[in-house]
Order: sequence, then structure tokens, then C-alpha cells
Amino acid sequence: NTDAVDTGQEAPTDMEVKSLGSLDLILEHRRLAELYDEKLTLLMKLGEASVGEVYSPPRVTARSSQFGVRPCFAMDLTEMDPFDNKPWDFSQPEKQARAWARMRAEQPTLLVGSPPCTPFSQLQALNYPKMKPEHVKKMMQDGITHLEFCISLYQYQAECGRYWLHEHPDGATSWAQERMQALLSRPDTLRVKGDM
Repeated sequence: NTDAVDTGQEAPTDMEVKSLGSLDLILEHRRLAELYDEKLTLLMKLGEASVGEVYSPPRVTARSSQFGVRPCFAMDLTEMDPFDNKPWDFSQPEKQARAWARMRAEQPTLLVGSPPCTPFSQLQALNYPKMKPEHVKKMMQDGITHLEFCISLYQYQAECGRYWLHEHPDGATSWAQERMQALLSRPDTLRVKGDM
């Protein structure tokens, strides 16, 4: 038996209830962001924060010391792997294995990933009808290979209680990939849209 109390107000519509749910989600994301900010601020004060980059020349790592953050590595096609003095080509399994070894050895507080976004780009999609289907298929397979390598690194970071940042255009179809969606659905993950 349920009692109803008349508050003198109309019952909320489905749209209003959905909005309240969205507000709760926004507040929860803000709370998480504040907790992350507090933890990162503490690590920086202790001099223990560090950053690494994959699929990126030294950009963040090049300036991190100015902010009290220790640079770890920047692994990219434009950077040489000290083991063989060849570029960090992550389409090669041995390069991925060495990247994993560096990740485990250096354990950056923040990992910034910028895998190739061209296959997932809205602009590139306009060219696909003009290209040979086998070339489009190869581009997408290569893009997914690189994206999934990054996602596996991000998952490792998250499982270790550390941070990761994925850089891709907001409209890129990479965000809809199944493994990316699974990663984004984690309660400790925030998706933020920023200006370029």
C-alpha cells in the first residue's frame, strides 16, 4: 500500500526527470574532478607527479618540469627508440613490447595518448567514397590497431590508480569504438570537450 501526498505541484514530466538525472551525473563528474585535482596537486607538491606521452613528440613532457612534473618519455614516430635507434613505430609488436616495458618501469602519473585520428576523421570520411575499398579497409584496420594499443595502456594506467588523457577530435568515430566505449563507461573516467 502506497500513500500519495499532494504537494500542490504537478508531477515532473519525463523530460524533467531526465534533466535531474543529468544534473546528478554532472555533479558526480565535478566531485570526481575535484578529487582527482586534489590528488594530483598533492603529488605535485611532493614532487612525485610525472608524465609520459605516446604517439606524440615531446610536447607535454617538454614543458612539464616548469610545473613541477617529472617528464618520463615521449614515444612517437618522430622520436628514436634508444634500443635500436629507430622510430617508435607501434605497428610493430616489438615496439609495443618495449613501450610496455617503459610504462611499467617509469610508471607515469599521467599518460597522454594521441594516436592517429585520420582514419576516424569526419573530413577523411568524405574521401572514402573516392578511395579504393581495400585502401580504406587497411586505413581503418591500422587506425583501430593503434587506438586499441593506446586503450590497453590507458586501462593499465587506470588499474594502477593513475591518470590518462586521450586526445582525439570530438567528432572522431574513434569515440564510438567498442573498447573506447567500455573505457569511457568506467566510473573513474571523464570525457571532456576542449577547444583546440
